[in-house]
Amino acid sequence: IAGDIGNSWPRLANVIYTNPATVADMRQRFSDPSIGLFAASHIVNEWFESKSKQLMVYELYDALCSAGLSTVAQTRLYDLMAPDVASGLHERSKEIHLPLQIANSDGVSSEVIAMVADIGRTKWHEMGQVLGVPEQELAEYDHLYKKMKWKMFHLLHDWTQECEEGATVGQLLEACDEVGIGRAVRERLATISTTT
Repeated sequence: IAGDIGNSWPRLANVIYTNPATVADMRQRFSDPSIGLFAASHIVNEWFESKSKQLMVYELYDALCSAGLSTVAQTRLYDLMAPDVASGLHERSKEIHLPLQIANSDGVSSEVIAMVADIGRTKWHEMGQVLGVPEQELAEYDHLYKKMKWKMFHLLHDWTQECEEGATVGQLLEACDEVGIGRAVRERLATISTTT
């Protein structure tokens, strides 16, 4: 499993660990891309140990799917679960495709920014790091805005304005996957576009 996760380990870490400082520390420790396999293995083993070696296969399956790694979950874990459990998880974790009204190549609208800010407000600092915003600028957002939702909103708004070729929904979804909110954002995008 760790071999399949590789350098996508931050996605899984964002799902497993609720403390952003823990994930930030891991990003520092495992910053070298050549050790993605080791980092992924470390995360899964540490989680296993923290659960007193009682980590259930379906829990790992669900975490992988929530991290946008459903292919790894289905390839490596599906056959290990009881058929009724596997079937239920598979249905729940099916890839959520964007409706035709919103494509990955579309520009990022204010409505989409507001929705992501609402869902991912607690991940605003991590999102800034993923988008390459310098720490000094992140400190400015922290100082200027009291509510985390507004920090995220203005961070994303400024990012869309600074992208030379224009920020796309696909780029934003990749960043959302990195901080562990990609699945929730896709689900909300699907409901937004079907109601408009």
